[in-house]
Amino acid sequence: MESFLRYLSSEPAIARVPFMIDSSDWNTILAGVKNSPGRPIVNSISLKDGEDEFVRRATELFDLGASVIVMAFDEEGQATTFQRKTEICSRAYKLLADIGFAPSDIIFDCNILTVATGMKEHDSYAADFIKAVRWIKKNLPGVKTSGGVSNLSFAFRGNNSVRRAMHSVFLYHAISAGLYVRDSFYQEKQFFRCGL
Repeated sequence: MESFLRYLSSEPAIARVPFMIDSSDWNTILAGVKNSPGRPIVNSISLKDGEDEFVRRATELFDLGASVIVMAFDEEGQATTFQRKTEICSRAYKLLADIGFAPSDIIFDCNILTVATGMKEHDSYAADFIKAVRWIKKNLPGVKTSGGVSNLSFAFRGNNSVRRAMHSVFLYHAISAGLYVRDSFYQEKQFFRCGL
């Protein structure tokens, strides 16, 4: 990670944009943050290992000047409902604010999950994500929101026409609710991670 980022940092066209550091290994994340030009974004931290570990890691990242993506995941698992998404994001927001994070350096990923799987409990996943984004934008002002849009349509793998249509409709409503999108197609409206 250190060598890779030092190499990238020497390329002016690349080094002018924020780097997103993504790894499941904490030491690799730290190496990435320490060797990034400017303010990197760490993908991601969560409450899954408890508040003490969350605060320890978040403090380390704050001291290094990183922004953070926070997954809606805690000791009880991944948030799948509107209520759990908002509870976890509220809790994480308070902890990050106590450390000193500015709202603009916090990005909540409140879990875009797969719909149309045939399981009734999955039917509200897309609507719950959109409702959670709307709630976050109203109640946690200044933060950004993010999500892996390709998750939405996993039930239709191999049918790209259907997947694109689902993503378009979903994004229309999610952006209206406050999902940040940074994409040449949508112009520079906000911040967003997406794939097909």
